[in-house]
Parts: sequence; structure tokens; C-alpha cells
Amino acid sequence: MAIKLHILNANGKLSKMIDYIQQSFAVAVEQINEVMILESLSVDVIAKYNEYVPPEMGMGGYTPTEHEIQLWLPEDNDYLMANFQQLFTATLAHELHHCFRHGSVGYGKTLLEALITEGLACHFESMVVNKTPIYVDHLDNKDRQSWLEKSRQLWHSTDYSHADWFFGNDKKGIPKWVGYDLGFALVNQYLQKVGSNAVDSYDTPAIEFVSV
Repeated sequence: MAIKLHILNANGKLSKMIDYIQQSFAVAVEQINEVMILESLSVDVIAKYNEYVPPEMGMGGYTPTEHEIQLWLPEDNDYLMANFQQLFTATLAHELHHCFRHGSVGYGKTLLEALITEGLACHFESMVVNKTPIYVDHLDNKDRQSWLEKSRQLWHSTDYSHADWFFGNDKKGIPKWVGYDLGFALVNQYLQKVGSNAVDSYDTPAIEFVSV
């Protein structure tokens, strides 16, 4: 296992958090490894300042390849500082699951593939910290079914707007985080039907999640 932390802090924005980041990273890797063995991964984890993280999330993440994770941290966020270890572990778990999927079937290019990849990562995050992410399971059943039907029309499209579906678009009437909610629900339905979990199903093709 080679998971290395790099803190980008030339601007000094993370100076107050360096000790928190280093300590939380060590704890998080050990905790995540107890749920899903990380031995096969080689990942550079880059912690950096990002002013656009939604305040209610505390921190964010992005995994462009199986070998790179970016962890985005805001400055002076009270919610983050009050829940640093839990948020750090949850975010790192989510992104490490992406690494596993990147290295197998890939993140995906269609809306359906993105929904399943994010849904699986959210389920894995929940397994590790025993808490459902705030950006899933927030639609009521009626709205979820409505948006699920709308998403079906684009499931196999590579020309969908990832930003709209996962971060919302007020002008288009798309709720914030709807893609995460739908992905979590689709994955949950599949996992219950086949008796699996986000660890064992990390490399299951997206189409299988809607074919049972």
C-alpha cells in the first residue's frame, strides 16, 4: 500500500490545519483499511485550499485518476473544525473507493455510470463512518421517483451535464445533489436485492445495477 499525503500550502491558507490534516490522515487510512484492504492502491492524496466548498459539507474531494485524490479544504469553516476527523475520514473513504473503481471498470462516461460510481462511493463512505452523507437521501420519495424517470432518458448519454446533475442548476430547476441521491438509491436497491455491499461490488458494471 502506497498512499501518500501531500499538503499544498504555499498560500498559507491551511497553516492552522496542518496538524489536523496529518493526524486525521493517519487515523483515516487505518480505519478505511479495516473495511476495504488498501494494499493494492498507489495514491497521492493532495490536500489543498478551495474556497468553493459548500459550508455545510465542511470539505470536498475529487479523484481524477486511480492514482490521485484531491481533498479540498476551506478556510475558517466552523463545521469542519468541529468535525474534522469524521469529515476527513468520510471524504477520503469516498475518494479511495473512486480509486478502486477507476482501476477496474472506470469512473464512467455516461450518466448512469456516474450515478452508480457516486452511489457506491457514498455507500462505502457510510460503511466506514457509520453515517449517511448529507448529500444523499434528501429527496422525498415522490421527487426521487420523478427525477429518476427524468434521468432514465439520459442514462446512456455521454453528453449530460455532470455539474447540473450532481451540484444542481437553479435556472434549469435541477435540485442540488440530485445525482448523488439517485445514485445512492439505485445502488441501495441493487445491494439489497443481491445481498452485496460497496466493497464486494466496487467493480460491478453500472448496467448490472439496473438489470436485476
